[in-house]
Formats: sequence, C-alpha cells, structure tokens
Amino acid sequence: MIAFLKSQGFNIIAATLLTLAIWMLAAERTSVTESFSGRVQVQVPAGADVYLAKGTSKETIEVRVNGSRSAVDRARRALAAGIALDVVPTDAGDYDVDVAQALQAASQPMRELAILSVEPAAMRLTLGTIVMVKAGIALPLRSDQVDGEAVVEPAEATVRLPAEAVAAWPEPRKVNALLELSSFATDQPRSVTAALRAPTELATWADHVRIEPTEATVKARLRRDRGMTVIPRVPLRINASPRAFNEYTVRIEGEPAVLQVEVSGPRAAVAALEDWNGTVYAQVDLADRQLAAGELILPITHWNLPPGLEPTRAGEQPAASVAIRLVLVPIGAPDAPGPSPAAPARRE
Repeated sequence: MIAFLKSQGFNIIAATLLTLAIWMLAAERTSVTESFSGRVQVQVPAGADVYLAKGTSKETIEVRVNGSRSAVDRARRALAAGIALDVVPTDAGDYDVDVAQALQAASQPMRELAILSVEPAAMRLTLGTIVMVKAGIALPLRSDQVDGEAVVEPAEATVRLPAEAVAAWPEPRKVNALLELSSFATDQPRSVTAALRAPTELATWADHVRIEPTEATVKARLRRDRGMTVIPRVPLRINASPRAFNEYTVRIEGEPAVLQVEVSGPRAAVAALEDWNGTVYAQVDLADRQLAAGELILPITHWNLPPGLEPTRAGEQPAASVAIRLVLVPIGAPDAPGPSPAAPARRE
C-alpha cells in the first residue's frame, strides 16, 4: 500500500512538472506586443576624428515591440539600463540617426524583436572635426619665485580638440601645469610631476579635449624668501553693468566660491595675509560682453589678494585653468531662479 501511494505521488509530481513545462513552452512561443521606455546615449567611436557638436547625446525614447515574452523582458531591462548607440558616420556634417536601426545594431536583446515603432524615430546630430595642435606648457612660477630657471620636460604637449576650439585659443597656445609649490625645496632643485590641464579658453569643449602626455616633469628650486599658503574659500564676485543686472538674473552654477586656493609670494606678504584689511575675492567680468540668456563659461579675470601674492592653483586645477559657469535668465521669466545669496553682485 505504501509503495502504491509513493508511486502515485511521483506520478502526480511528474504530471505537474510536465504540465508546467508545456505551459512555459507555450508562453515562450506566444508572441506579445508591448510598449516601454528607457534611455539611449549616442557615442562617437573611440579614436574617430569627429565629435558631437550639436544635438543631444542622451535621449529618452519609447519603443513598441513584438516578440516572445522572455525577449521582450530582456529588451525592457536593457533599455531601462541604457543602451549606447554608436555613431556610424566618421565625417563631419549633419545626420539623422534612425533610432530603430541603431537600437538593433547596438543591442542583442533588441535584435531578437520586431520593433514596430520608436518615438522619437530619429535623432538629429551634427558632427564636428577633431584636430591636433602643439602647445607649450605654462608653469605657475615666475622668475622671481625660483633660483635659476625652471625646466619642464617635455617642453610641449599635443592637444586633440575640436577644430572650432582652435580659433578660440589665442597664440601662443599653452596648457597649464598643476603644481603644488610646497613640493619644491629651497635648498636644491627638485623634480615634481605635474598634471596638465586645458586653459579656460577651452572650457566650452572640455569633454572633447585630450592632452598628451597627461603629465610633465618640472625641475626647480624655490627662492628662500618665498612662501605659500592655502586659502580654503575665495568668494566669487560678478562685475557687470547695472543694465545687465536689471535685465538678467545671474546665477553661479555650483559653489559661489573658488575652493582651496594656493597663493604664493614673499614670506612677509604670506605672513601678513590674515591681518590684511582688504577683501579677498575672485572676480568674473561680464561688463564688456554681449549678453544673452543661457550659459556662459568664463575665466577669473581678477584675484583680489594682498600685494605680492599670486594664485598658483585651486583644488585640482591650475589657477589659470579655473572656469566659472554662469546662467543668465531674463528678469521676469516664469522659471527664473532667484539670485544666489552667496554670490554677491558687483556693479561698476
């Protein structure tokens, strides 16, 4: 009797498993049609001599697909995680990217489905040309800061950048060396490795600028009468005409200050910094610019420091490479943000 019951139990389990397998096979072979959304990102193939000059690199799309349940689920997960679309053209110009074709070329889960529709169906892109130029290496060291001459190896770098950026970069073209002056000694020359950074003139194209080599070696000996210190926070000021402030709300993107600013100069000037009765600040000038709503990326035009002190670096950037992002919104615009309370405006 017990053996009979065991046999019946095994039969029931086997029948259940067989039924489940048949059901799963039927479900897999059943075609479903569904819609779902996710993100795609257009990317230029590594090493291509073009870059995305206009058009959005990221886009939220909605697709309507047909296929098996498992294939649809895989495609849904892939699009939710984001799918990178390679730009096929390798020449500069305007292109319309067929999103459906690009999806199936870039994603195996999408190739397993029939894509019925995509919204938007196409992405309009403009590709610009990448060129290479030679540039010297600028050091945050003046002749009165060092004994003898500072030597940098190599003496120049190769910069890979958009062709339109070259016109905005005045000659003599130089990249900036990031140095901590405290790394040098006063008793003998010392070699220090310095990271190379693009100047502020190239800040608009920062995502497309590459410097080779990425580092240089600087050999120098500081004069004994020179000193340095770090100012934790230097507030930013905006210099513009009263008309500019009457027409626009000027907002500083991010912290309204420059952080961790290293300054150097005569030891007496460094020692007197805390007792200086002036105001330390960094100034950005809008006064001589033709203004329009939108974003501006501008350099620091004036560091208000005690006489004899000069900034050498700010955080992980040479002082000469610091770029400030401003957003100008017309006064009275519905979505105009309030002025940053920590970014005092200066009218001159």
